[in-house]
Amino acid sequence: HEQREKLREAERVISERLKEKGLKYVLGGSYARDTWLPEDPDIDFFVLYDPELGADEIGRKGLEDLKDVVKGFNYWLNYAEHPYIEGTINGIKFNLVPCADVPLGQWITSMDRSRYHNDYLIKKLSDDLRTEIRVFKKFLRSNGLYGAEIKVGGLSGYVSEVLTVKYGSFVELLMNVVMCCQGEVVALEPYDYDPKKVFTTPVIILDPVDQKRNLALAIKNRIFGKLKVISIKFLMAPSVNYFRERKIVPEIKPG
Repeated sequence: HEQREKLREAERVISERLKEKGLKYVLGGSYARDTWLPEDPDIDFFVLYDPELGADEIGRKGLEDLKDVVKGFNYWLNYAEHPYIEGTINGIKFNLVPCADVPLGQWITSMDRSRYHNDYLIKKLSDDLRTEIRVFKKFLRSNGLYGAEIKVGGLSGYVSEVLTVKYGSFVELLMNVVMCCQGEVVALEPYDYDPKKVFTTPVIILDPVDQKRNLALAIKNRIFGKLKVISIKFLMAPSVNYFRERKIVPEIKPG
């Protein structure tokens, strides 16, 4: 499979450059978990720094080191809590994200959880679940519901995977979306507080790696509503049309 080869090659080239600079890293994201969509493959490298540096310095030093790593590639800066580097190599997108090398739960930056997301999910995933995840991601993507970027406000790859692991299959997941009540708590692991007193999102999805974190905060209410409606329609009359990419028509707001 040509795309898989291109991904492996991109991983090899960047890994070598990171190692040459003596940088410690772990792979994360859908590539590491083998849950990526062919239309949308990217590789996430989480580059680990001594937590003693503190968040600001990790961001600053990380950027300096990583600009060296990507010299000669097509790349740009992106910003989450601190800057990270995105780029492409041979048509494959990659992300280089500086984060703190901390034990589980002792986060310094919001990026520090990502490697633990990976560890957690890899233990849970089977080939069947990977297929179900791809189906769900494709369904979300085709209906304009996929991606945690602010302009979309949809479901991230990680959220899609957590929900599929929780419900075990695409159809079961949609049935649960349809039956979901306001303020319902979706959790993969036990928790010891009342999330409803802390969060007011239409549904509360607890991060299995950090129970105090609500993964649904980044999802717009409108997107939840739309997911519910499309899930009902699909379950009543399943059709391959729900998996075809459509040109999203911009909404025209009255007056």
